[in-house]
Amino acid sequence: MWSALASILLGVFGWVIPKLLIEPGKEIFDLRREAQECMIVYGNLSPEAPADERRTAAEAFRRVGSGLVSRHTAAFRWVTWWYERRLHWDINSAGSLLIGLGNATQFEGFSCANLSSSVTRIRECLRLRTPEPPPVIRVLMEKCCSATSHELPANQAARLARCCPAHGSAPGGGRKIEQMDKPKQERRRRHCLRNGGF
Repeated sequence: MWSALASILLGVFGWVIPKLLIEPGKEIFDLRREAQECMIVYGNLSPEAPADERRTAAEAFRRVGSGLVSRHTAAFRWVTWWYERRLHWDINSAGSLLIGLGNATQFEGFSCANLSSSVTRIRECLRLRTPEPPPVIRVLMEKCCSATSHELPANQAARLARCCPAHGSAPGGGRKIEQMDKPKQERRRRHCLRNGGF
């Protein structure tokens, strides 16, 4: 009798603990990761992006944002305490900002979200790091942006154009990098490093 009762209690606890404690936390962790993915994939959306691409980006932002807001409003108190007091996440604000970002992307032609303060605030709310270019890309960008006047081969020019559109073009398929003073070189280097990998 006691063994049967113990088995029932263990079964109940085995269902309650994952359902009420582990599963809500996992959902929030997953949405936090998806928020980072959305900002990486759609954060550099071009102003000339077609309407269907804008709609896809907006739906992704709104889906993740509404998921965060709904988890906040429907969460149990101990779950709220866990991510607010222990992890210092503000998923409600992050979700609202993502929804606003999605609406602006689709209906107001908002572009290049990664350069906006909204993305910075979202990452602060979720304690997300700003992605950095991989080491190989970083070295390439440093070499490109610290160069003085010279002609780049066509393959390097294409690569540079993708990461750093601020460079001017030169005839003959190559890219010519003009002479720059040190402050301008540093600004251009930062621009390339910021956009080189993402």
